[in-house]
Amino acid sequence: MTLDDAEGLAEAEGQRFGTFVAVASRRALLQSGEVVHLGDRAFDILLALLARRGDFVARDDLVAAVWPDRLVGDAALRVHISHLRKALGADPCGASWIVHVPGRGYALAEVASDAGGVSRCEAAGGDETRQDANPNARVFGREPILKAITDNLASRQLTTLVGPGGVGKTTVAAEVVRRVRDRFDTTVEVDLSVVVDPPMLIGALAASLQIGSPKTTSLSALIAAVRDREVLILLNSCEHLVAAVAEVAELMLRQAPRLRILATSRQALRAEGEWVRRVEPLDVPPPGAALTPAAALGFGAIELFVARANCQPGGYVLAPDDVVPIAEICRRLEGIPLAIELAAARLDRLELLGLGQSLDDGLGALSDGLPGVAPRHQTLNATLDWSYRDLTPDEQMTLRALSVFRGFSAQAAADLLQDEAVNDVSQTLMSLVAKSLVVAHLAADGTDYRLLDITRAYAHAKLEEAGEIARRRRRHAEIFKVVADRSEAEWARLPTTAWVETYAGDVPNFRLALDWAFSADGDAETAVGLTVALIPLFLQLSLVEECLNHVQAAISRLGRLRTDTRQARLKLSAALGWKPAGRTTEDQAASDLVETLAIATELGDVDYRLRCYWGLWLNAGNAARPAEALDFADAFIALADQAGEPNERLVGERMRARSLMLLGRLRDARLGIDRVLADYVAPPNRSHIVRYHHEQTLNARVIHSRLRWLMGNPIEAYADLRETVAAAEALGHGLTLAYVLADGACPLALAAGDFENAERYIGDLRREAETLGVAAWAAYSRGFHGELLHRQGNPAAGAESLRAAIRELTDLRFTVHRSAFSAALAAALLDTGAASEAGAVLEAELAEAAVVGDAWHTPELLRLRSRARIADLGRDGLAEARSDVIHALALSHAQGALTWERRAQVELAALTDLKASVSRRGALTERASRPAPASR
Repeated sequence: MTLDDAEGLAEAEGQRFGTFVAVASRRALLQSGEVVHLGDRAFDILLALLARRGDFVARDDLVAAVWPDRLVGDAALRVHISHLRKALGADPCGASWIVHVPGRGYALAEVASDAGGVSRCEAAGGDETRQDANPNARVFGREPILKAITDNLASRQLTTLVGPGGVGKTTVAAEVVRRVRDRFDTTVEVDLSVVVDPPMLIGALAASLQIGSPKTTSLSALIAAVRDREVLILLNSCEHLVAAVAEVAELMLRQAPRLRILATSRQALRAEGEWVRRVEPLDVPPPGAALTPAAALGFGAIELFVARANCQPGGYVLAPDDVVPIAEICRRLEGIPLAIELAAARLDRLELLGLGQSLDDGLGALSDGLPGVAPRHQTLNATLDWSYRDLTPDEQMTLRALSVFRGFSAQAAADLLQDEAVNDVSQTLMSLVAKSLVVAHLAADGTDYRLLDITRAYAHAKLEEAGEIARRRRRHAEIFKVVADRSEAEWARLPTTAWVETYAGDVPNFRLALDWAFSADGDAETAVGLTVALIPLFLQLSLVEECLNHVQAAISRLGRLRTDTRQARLKLSAALGWKPAGRTTEDQAASDLVETLAIATELGDVDYRLRCYWGLWLNAGNAARPAEALDFADAFIALADQAGEPNERLVGERMRARSLMLLGRLRDARLGIDRVLADYVAPPNRSHIVRYHHEQTLNARVIHSRLRWLMGNPIEAYADLRETVAAAEALGHGLTLAYVLADGACPLALAAGDFENAERYIGDLRREAETLGVAAWAAYSRGFHGELLHRQGNPAAGAESLRAAIRELTDLRFTVHRSAFSAALAAALLDTGAASEAGAVLEAELAEAAVVGDAWHTPELLRLRSRARIADLGRDGLAEARSDVIHALALSHAQGALTWERRAQVELAALTDLKASVSRRGALTERASRPAPASR
């Protein structure tokens, strides 16, 4: 077959994969137009694999396709698979085209991607090659820096690639050499990692350039050899010979203008004319990104992971379900290529979930070496050992000490080492930055520093080896206790945005300090002080569960302190006394608040007395005891008036309006909430968010929208509420957003029949509840989801979800919305034909409402009970059903609840028609039952 014949045949009939074309009619395999010789059985196997595109072919199916009339053992299949593998050669990442997964069978690597995954060839295709570990492997995620270097190589005599160990400097440099090789007469690589002393540098260059004897060649001889030629020299791993390399490079480049030097080093050479390019870690997806496999491979870190995993025995295909765990692994490894390759190499022994969990073990999880690479790159420890040994004693001690930080400033580093004999901490820090062991980030207010997680873990292990952990952790906690105290002091005077921007970045260090302070080696006074100081920040950031766990731990340690603990107990108890939607029992929360109120009264602290009244009001209201809650709101208002705090009074008015709404006193509630919205001015520092856990204006707007809806303006109410949701989302305060969703957005979207937004709001509420650890709001989301299911035509599933939500809320004693959920459950049950159960649900809820005064939903419960009576008893229930509706009409009219009143009017009209129909049927029945008149 000629080449022209092959090309025409491939174009007409071939099945393509990679650079191959299989032509079944001629039983020919072509690669780039050239015929590949293949045995008959091997070709049949190839056709069988191509016939099942997008799937693995089981061993038995493969045998049946190739040997349909014979019994063939595994050995024969393996022989011909081996022949096929040899004929096809390696794919772009150096592995076999034939993928074998035990239990699933065989597939062509590229074809296997059609089943919703991405193959090794899609991940590793292209003509770029690495020159280090595997000459067939691609370079991933480096196109911008590769283009910059290759484009500028003609005008830059000396280019140095700098970055931490394992970041891929050698890989990038080797790829640059491959791309530009044709521009030069000679290209050579000099591995300086094996050059121990500076005097050996000339000999290493001479050996690579094949000039004379390495032992006797002079620098002048080197220069003479390259002066009139286009030569590119790659000097790899210069960090331990920086001064010598810089000196030699300067001398050679001055006298050999056509010479180009490309160097890799963990720090710049600081040579004349040097162009420094930093090699950054590979791109990783942001947390929470929803990505398809194809989109995920747009990130260099994932692309590298998939390709390297696929080069393991058995191969690997990226499936949609694997994107999230792989992205998390790559994020945890911070996009460091060496770490990613080491992790991917473990997939032959661990599933993805197990691999991610193994990273909790630190560097030990990635201790196995990569074959075929330099010893210093075989493991992360070896890479970091190489850098650590090259540090001065001061630099080693500083690096070890810095491992206790999660990010730090130069001042924090100096404070940590203030008792050490380090000559100049600032200078030492700059040296570690230059050597790529510390990462510097220029910010608007200065420079922030951090260690990559891999470097930090290594340095922390060295800290432990040196026996220095205890004093470094103690000093770290002392430093951040000062920072925490400052944040508490500035909370009351700084604008909230500026305050959060100043201190939110310190949260990882605050957590480390708290972990140490509460540990067996810690200090009770530091633990209590840190916890108290951080309450405002943690609540502002909606870290509720975390904050209250620390508060409980701190209260348990108050007895160990020898100082007056009343102020600390006041602040801790006030925080713990708030029952955040089902975190503690209502009785315990009330008890904590009463105790705190007594301390605040004793100390004359108006602020904390107000907080206690607010907490008592909230707990009573959430337990569906609005009359009791109203008393606490009135006490709050009285204290605010006494203290001359008009803005606090308006907070109390908002509390009062909500209690009045739940009591069914809608007109009074509307007057109060209108005053709040007209006069309330949020403090510049948003201190009310910390004091009362929510943004007060948005909470007031939710109450206003609920009142407008109840009072007969549903369209305007929902439009206002949607604007409130947008404002809460923009605020970025989780507790406020969750309240807006739970108390406003979800119920009104469902009432408006806006199922698309209802589904979104319910999902948002569920996620906020999970993030905040608030069990009741999680139950709310289940209840609203049940109502949505019912409204969308699945009342049975809706009823089940609503039952579960009501049970959870009852167990939590968080029953403020239970009457609404019970109404929704009854409606769903009626649509399933379970009228008797619906009636029982309504009876129980009405009885509870009558006891506690929770009257805001009573008209709707009565209306639904009338429907349940008719559905259950027919015309025998008509009189009682009519009585319920008339009661609902009277009550809704008295409340000003025009929405309930309209529904009751419609129900009454239906009952009137039903009664008339029954009367007509009764008259007809009576007439039909009379004896016929006697005939005359």
